[in-house]
Amino acid sequence: MLKTPVIHPTIMEVLARSGHFAQVVIADGNLPVAAMTGPNSTTVHLNFRPGLLDALTVLEGLLEVCPVQGAIVMEKPVEANAEIHDAYKKLLGDVT
Repeated sequence: MLKTPVIHPTIMEVLARSGHFAQVVIADGNLPVAAMTGPNSTTVHLNFRPGLLDALTVLEGLLEVCPVQGAIVMEKPVEANAEIHDAYKKLLGDVT
């Protein structure tokens, strides 16, 4: 029995198959995911309606399911707002 609110079957399968040093990418529509896939990667599309899930909600769910050893964020343009980076740091604590 699952003891987490995360019940997405593909997410749970991928996390169960992953081992040490596996990487999870939480991406929005600006990341060219097709260019990043490899033979052992799985792409999981989570939104079926805009605005239903955001990156922070996805990260919160992943943190409930598995430990995170490290995290990196993509470098932002100087003029871009980085509030999301602060929110990631708050959720991840000392991992970043």
